[in-house]
Amino acid sequence: MKEDANYVISDGNWDETMKFPGNDRVVKDYRAKDPNIASIASPSGALIRPSRFWPKAIEMAGTLDRETLRNTIGKVDMMTVRGPVKFNPNGSGVIVYGFRQWQNGKNVQVWPKEVASGSLRLAPPGTRDNIQDSG
Repeated sequence: MKEDANYVISDGNWDETMKFPGNDRVVKDYRAKDPNIASIASPSGALIRPSRFWPKAIEMAGTLDRETLRNTIGKVDMMTVRGPVKFNPNGSGVIVYGFRQWQNGKNVQVWPKEVASGSLRLAPPGTRDNIQDSG
């Protein structure tokens, strides 16, 4: 999409520039498998999938009892390559959530500030006039 994508904002749960432990290794390994890729698509779901939390919950629970494990998983609070992850009492995850923006052909993490690799850019006046209505 080249310049047509400039200023488009999307969710940004993971970015290859994040400074969390192990993230640099994930990026290095990914680029070793595909050195020609310009930008790594967000694999955040794969990086924080539930299978990463179960070993910690089992360790904390000290048992494989289903009921105990279910109650223990909500107490897991750990660091991942995409930041700290913990759970609310209702079981929903608490993660660093952010936004990315296309800027000159690059998908840049712009929020939150703690993990941003760039700043949010506002589209210049008149940019909307160049967008074609697809409806």
